[in-house]
Amino acid sequence: MTRNHWQSLLSRWADALRSAPDRSEIIRKAGDRNPWFGPQQVEDALSGISEGLLKPSALEAWLTAYPHLDEQVAAKTVGLVLAGNLPLVGFHDVLCVLVAGHRAQIKLSAKDPVLLPWALDLLLELEPELAGRWTFAERLQHYDAVIATGSDNSNRYFLHYFRHVPHLLRGNRTSAAILQGDETADELEALGRDIFQYFGLGCRSVSHLFLAKDVDITKLLDALEPFAPILEHARYRHNFDYQRTLLLLNRTQHLGSDFLSIVENPALVSPISVLHYTRFQSPEELGQLLEHHREGLQVVVGRAKGLVPFGRAQQPGPADYADQKDTLAFLAKCF
Repeated sequence: MTRNHWQSLLSRWADALRSAPDRSEIIRKAGDRNPWFGPQQVEDALSGISEGLLKPSALEAWLTAYPHLDEQVAAKTVGLVLAGNLPLVGFHDVLCVLVAGHRAQIKLSAKDPVLLPWALDLLLELEPELAGRWTFAERLQHYDAVIATGSDNSNRYFLHYFRHVPHLLRGNRTSAAILQGDETADELEALGRDIFQYFGLGCRSVSHLFLAKDVDITKLLDALEPFAPILEHARYRHNFDYQRTLLLLNRTQHLGSDFLSIVENPALVSPISVLHYTRFQSPEELGQLLEHHREGLQVVVGRAKGLVPFGRAQQPGPADYADQKDTLAFLAKCF
């Protein structure tokens, strides 16, 4: 199919995802299989796909950058090992394989076995010619290339296991925000979406703050109060109680509210319900910190040019590749 055909089809797919008559039932089933997938989290993921990844203007700009997609290719089988930390987190990989003209052999995460098959069934209803372009497998076999997402530990296994074929591997990443001290209350509240959406479980979730030397953290805590209802989620509350208890028992200096703890700690990744921060004294030191952590950061949020605006960390477009690894370019290079 040509890029124009794909653009039209994907726009209709977005409409189908928005208006599917069994949408509410599927959201319930996804939550039954994974307690972290509450109705709001699944709704956010579906909206992110239909309003972001499959937004017509974004699709046009994305597909235009790959003129080779109009060329006929011999379809190959691409194995996909999908993560399950967020609802439909592997959607973009499947999309890239299909748009590139190949077949996807998909190993679903046990944490998210419901949503992707449902979404692909909707696509097949729109375009029956795609029949056979994807399969689901408990174990990948007879594949020509692999795209796998996991932890840094699992990637060491993937690197060995998939060494005989072209492979694109992704490991642990997280996101950070830069606060200079002159942010508005609205900007700080928007940052709350970057922190708390999906309970902080995603690579685009802000888990670390780079703070200018004079930033008053209490202003951030005040701005985040609208997110207090997150404590009503049983698993988040359990993590909050556990982490706060550890901080108290270890006499770790921290600030916090009734639903979040903020700790000065250089580690980029923080536990659920905890936010780490690092102070910087100058723009030069900030630049050094960002360069030092470059391989561990998915997104950097802030006001400056080139940063993701506050509140938009969890809203990637189709050209926002995980780990900054261009999936379509990888597939073109493989075949």
